[in-house]
Amino acid sequence: MDKNRFPLLRQCLSVLIVLSVLLAALPQPVQAATCASYYFVRAGDTTVSIAQHFGLKWREIAKANKLEYPYKLKVGQRLCIPPKETEEESEDATKFKVTINATRSTIIVTVSGLNVKKATFNVRARNANTGVGGWTLLGRLRAKKSTTTRMLYAVPDELQKVTFIQVCLKNVTTDELDCKTIVHP
Repeated sequence: MDKNRFPLLRQCLSVLIVLSVLLAALPQPVQAATCASYYFVRAGDTTVSIAQHFGLKWREIAKANKLEYPYKLKVGQRLCIPPKETEEESEDATKFKVTINATRSTIIVTVSGLNVKKATFNVRARNANTGVGGWTLLGRLRAKKSTTTRMLYAVPDELQKVTFIQVCLKNVTTDELDCKTIVHP
């Protein structure tokens, strides 16, 4: 009886070895990024606020976690926090150009080179010498990929006699902020 048991044991071991080799040869899932740490989303968190906390760009958080537009987060969601990239490594896929000019009565905002399908921005202005607050909503600007969008906004009465005006575009989806100070003629 012992003679029959050993060949059966050899066959089982042979099958296990073959299965192990086959499983090792299967492609393994690739992790999007190496995580320096993890973060659990709390109420009110955005990719921008989390990125700022860790000294990163919001796009790095989105990329590391394979987040897609509109980049919604859920309370309790575990996020991979990638290591900080050097300037040479950083690739800003959604970078765009903002130009802001002014006439006596008009603020002209131009957005070009947008690499995402579309984006909506709240456009606000204030006296550049104001420390905190003082913002006036000028309106919304909707831009599309690969187009140049130009919007004209009336200079608010309270800014008519101000020399330096700070104008900010805030992406309503990502909370990313782009501010420029212009000279009001």
